[in-house]
Amino acid sequence: MKHFFTLLTLLLVALQSLAQAPSQFSYQAVIRDKLNSVVARKDVAIKVSILQGSETGTPVYEETHRPTTNDNGLITLIIGGGTVVSGVFAKIEWPVGRFFLKTEIDPDANDNVNTIITATSRLLSVPYANYARRSDSTRIATYAESAGGHQMGDLYGGGIIFSLWRDQKGVQHGLIASLKDVGSAEWATPDLDAGTAISVTDGQANTAAIVGLRGLGNAAGLCDSYVVLNGNQPPYSDWYLPSVAELNMLYSQAPLIDLVLKNDNNPDSYGFTGPAYWSSTNLEKRDGRALVLFYTADSGPPEFADKGHSFVIKVRAIRRF
Repeated sequence: MKHFFTLLTLLLVALQSLAQAPSQFSYQAVIRDKLNSVVARKDVAIKVSILQGSETGTPVYEETHRPTTNDNGLITLIIGGGTVVSGVFAKIEWPVGRFFLKTEIDPDANDNVNTIITATSRLLSVPYANYARRSDSTRIATYAESAGGHQMGDLYGGGIIFSLWRDQKGVQHGLIASLKDVGSAEWATPDLDAGTAISVTDGQANTAAIVGLRGLGNAAGLCDSYVVLNGNQPPYSDWYLPSVAELNMLYSQAPLIDLVLKNDNNPDSYGFTGPAYWSSTNLEKRDGRALVLFYTADSGPPEFADKGHSFVIKVRAIRRF
């Protein structure tokens, strides 16, 4: 059977590890079959390669993983922590040159070459995150500016950039997080039925659906009504509650966000304060439950679990450009 997968997030975050081990970063994807149905609760096989120079460049590091998808078809890898095939992760010179991440995913985990899906994406923030960890704030700023265009961690558009990409015309776009939590709130009261606001990637659509049905007195409403002034220009008022994928991408940049906001001379800005944040993603088949990101400062990758809509949980707003 032929399978497809949808790349949810390329989570690029330097993690502190034990006993002087090298930094690692996490990667997530949603596995889907040919009918676009999620492949849930199933073992898959994945080979990861770090390529230098181009999408067809020389592999400087390779490793394998055999994760199990969760109920949403999500798999999580710690790259740099798999079974090594070749190379030494700690010896990759991130600040020098361009690097690409190649994944080869076998949804059936049976080494059938006919079902393996290959994808390659350029790594943008891993080199920067690792450089940032061993540099002072002045050198970090210099490095970010030298790359041209917007960079992860730039203060822009009323917040801080945590995700970047380019469209087919080469125009840069990105996601911006608010400089602080916008409050704490219930997800929705009364509960929304299952099947509403269920996108795992489009928090803007989820937010519009929630606010349209339940008004502003909830987590999505806090984001929808959030406004950041912009001098004599129109204010930034298009904020929304992030989807599960967008929230995961945001958390992946937590070390960089914390570093920047601690040094921005703004007493009203700060990073994640945990231990949980609402996403805008409602459960598809279970009434009154939505997905929440849980984490602690030293627990590594975040975990998502469903919670009842009436729980009061922290909220971080995001917007697009």
